[in-house]
Amino acid sequence: MAQSTTSEKSFNWLYYMRFNYDDREKEILVKLAIKMANGSFFYGFEYLGVGEKLIQTPLTDRCYLTLT
Repeated sequence: MAQSTTSEKSFNWLYYMRFNYDDREKEILVKLAIKMANGSFFYGFEYLGVGEKLIQTPLTDRCYLTLT
C-alpha cells in the first residue's frame, strides 16, 4: 500500500533512515548526519558491517527505529 507524504514532519517520512551530507561543514566528523525518527547521529567512520548482506525486512526497519 503506497502512502503519500506531504510534510517532512510526517511519520511516513521520519520512519526511514536518511543520510544528510553537508559539504559546507568544516569538521570532517560532522559532515554526514544519519537521521531516523527524531534521532540524529553524526557518522564517525565506525564499522557498520557489510550492508549489502543485510536483508531489509519490516522487522529490521522496526529494529533500527527502536534502537534509534
